[in-house]
Parts: sequence; C-alpha cells; structure tokens
Amino acid sequence: MVPLQGNESQIAEGIVKGFFEALNENNIGKCKETIHFPHFRVLKTGELVVFEDADKLMEWFYGKTNSDDWHHSTLDKIETTIITSVKLHTVMHLTRYREDDTIIGHYQALYIITYDDDRWAVKGGSGDG
Repeated sequence: MVPLQGNESQIAEGIVKGFFEALNENNIGKCKETIHFPHFRVLKTGELVVFEDADKLMEWFYGKTNSDDWHHSTLDKIETTIITSVKLHTVMHLTRYREDDTIIGHYQALYIITYDDDRWAVKGGSGDG
C-alpha cells in the first residue's frame, strides 16, 4: 500500500495531461509511461475492450478518431472524485478538434488511475466519446 500524500489530485492531473500529450503527439513511449497494461475501456455502448499493449491501444484510438479527421484533444476540466491509497477516480471533460481547430465534439470520461508496479498510471476508462 502507498500512503496518501495529499497531492493525489495533482498526480492524477499530471498523468491525464501526459496521456493527452501522448495521443496528440502520437508518442507511444509517453503512452507507455501513463497507462498500465493490460488496459481497459468501457465504450459508450457498454462494450468492454481490453488492450494488452500500447501499440493496440494507439491503433484502436487512431482507427476510431481518424474517421472524424481528429487532430488533437484538449483537457477542459479534470476533477479527482474518489481517492484511496492505491486508486484514483478522475472525471474529465475534453474537446476533440480537427487540424483547422473546428470542434468535433465535447466529451466526458472517467479514468481509473492505480498505483501498480511502483508507479501511478491509468488502468482503465469509460466515456461517451
């Protein structure tokens, strides 16, 4: 167990921002730093998808977003809502954009951030995007 430090909200925000940077930069190395594998997502349909590695996660993400001409996302709001000594539940609002900065849509997501293998990272998530 990891004792609570009092800065878990900042930890969560740093991890989520790092993951967004990884996606925006198509940086698989940074993705590996911010995500635990296996990693899961619960889609807006309720379907559960599990990714064994960063390559599969990035392939899925870009396959899903390329149809919208996605270029980048911004993190508009983040709030850590539940904190235990090894698990953070973080709710966020995000916006997806095309290259010309037109908006594709506004979305909500919940990320489950866990302390495992001596580091904090996103274990899974659920959202409407």
